[in-house]
Amino acid sequence: MGMNYHVVKNSCHCCGRRYVEHVGKASYKWAFSFQGADEIRNFEQWIKNVKSAEFIADENDVVISLEELLAVIEEHRDGKRHAEYYPNGNWLDENGNSFLGLDFC
Repeated sequence: MGMNYHVVKNSCHCCGRRYVEHVGKASYKWAFSFQGADEIRNFEQWIKNVKSAEFIADENDVVISLEELLAVIEEHRDGKRHAEYYPNGNWLDENGNSFLGLDFC
């Protein structure tokens, strides 16, 4: 069982539209899987992206703080890394963080 996390950007308070971006997944026995992209290749770029969001939420739309998300990441620090088991399109950054290159939910 796992939990996906996303950030919300560019919310419109009039019509309710918003841009939702997947930022990672925490799964039992796995290290946190960071969502990567062409412009997000390591933790420093990832955290900059997350900090630019209006808010962070889990897949149940429960809003969480950055500190709470970082605690989840730390709890999953020593698990198996998707990039090692499924290297096609995924990678490890210079600190060993596992990034997913494909859209993942």
